[in-house]
Amino acid sequence: MSDIVTQLRARRDELAAERTEHFDIPGFPGMVAMVQALPYTRAVELVANAGSVPGTRAEVAAADALIAEATVALFFRTDSGELQPLREWLEPQITDPEITTAIGSHGGAPMRFDDRLAAVFGILADGAAKVVAGVLPNEFARVSLGRQIKDWIETAHQGLGPLTVGE
Repeated sequence: MSDIVTQLRARRDELAAERTEHFDIPGFPGMVAMVQALPYTRAVELVANAGSVPGTRAEVAAADALIAEATVALFFRTDSGELQPLREWLEPQITDPEITTAIGSHGGAPMRFDDRLAAVFGILADGAAKVVAGVLPNEFARVSLGRQIKDWIETAHQGLGPLTVGE
């Protein structure tokens, strides 16, 4: 197989690979969301379904949906800078048996903006986007985080730098 064919196939695999990035959760020092670059069509669908019009509540709904969908795990940054899964960080500190049961309800799955986080915050919410809204009541913070994630997703899909032939 030629060198260029090998490079092109490797680039295709690189572009198709799952990309993740970490974002600080506004208002909660140490809480970090690991987000995954959603496929373009899914990101556009989320925004369209929220009826995103800048300057309106639809923009907030679009941000909530994007944050909820793109977040694949929540972490806590320890004093040493290490990212510890939020569930592992929370479990030894929670004494309420109902919350402890809720946190363990998804087996070993990473904690996200889901019913487990809703239980920790005492939020009655059906759906991840509503959990985002309940945990982050500041709409400006949600829109800002949503824009950061959207901008990162866009650049994550633009490529990985130039393809160099013959290296």
